[in-house]
Parts: sequence; structure tokens; C-alpha cells
Amino acid sequence: MSFSGRHLVLQRRTCDVYINNYNPTCLAAWKANMDVQLVLDAYACIMYIVAYVTKNEREMGEVLRSAKKKYSDKDIRSQMKKIGSVFLTHREVSAQEAVFRLLGLTMLSCSVKRVFVPTDLPDNKVRILKLSRWLQILDSNSEDVYMTEII
Repeated sequence: MSFSGRHLVLQRRTCDVYINNYNPTCLAAWKANMDVQLVLDAYACIMYIVAYVTKNEREMGEVLRSAKKKYSDKDIRSQMKKIGSVFLTHREVSAQEAVFRLLGLTMLSCSVKRVFVPTDLPDNKVRILKLSRWLQILDSNSEDVYMTEII
């Protein structure tokens, strides 16, 4: 596979060739595997994310490279939006994911429930707006637009 653009090659000892790039401070906080990559432009960022998420979808690289060429005259924000859109509309899915999506099955679930309990002093508390469907049924002059506290 060939890439155009700038590259950064880190100096390594022979015994370290199988160790991913890492940041010692982040590694101590994260306490898990990491592979830090320097991103030098928008295309490199998209390519890294796509390569990570779709490790076996090689055709996607060709589609994204052609999109990069097509939108290279745009500003960085537009390039990111256009290339991201191309990724979303051309992504391949596994047979299992296709079946789950066609049948409307849940692909992710969690048995742990979390409840936010605000514990700041009254002067520092953050207030959260009520859900929009609740706000729509309120009287137009009502000032009761914030969620009530748990405590």
C-alpha cells in the first residue's frame, strides 16, 4: 500500500520493533493498549480512523483516495465532511451486521444504569432543560423549563 504526504518515522531499538507508539503519561492514565499516531492532515486522520474501524475493507481506501482528490480544492472542514460522508455511504458491513440492521435488532446493550446526581452547592449547580416533548406541552408563559433535582 502506498501513501502520499508527510510521514514521521520514530527511531527505535531493535528490541522495540513490536511495541506500538505510546505516550507514557496517557498510558499511565489509560492503563490499556494504545497505538498513538501523529496526524499531519485531514486525509491522514480519516485514513487512520477508517483503517482502524474497517481493517479488512481494502476497497474503502480506494474510494476515500478518490474522494480526497475530488475535494482537495476545498477547505479542511469541507474536506472532512465530504470524505466522512463518502465513508458513511460506502461502508461495507458483515453479514451479521446486515441481518441485525434489517431485522431492527439491537446491536448493543448495557445492563448498568447510571443516574447523574448533582452535588454542587446551589450557586454552582448546572441545570438541565426538560425534554423537548415536555417543553412543548408547557404553557408558553411557564418558567418551569428545568429538570427537577433528585435530591
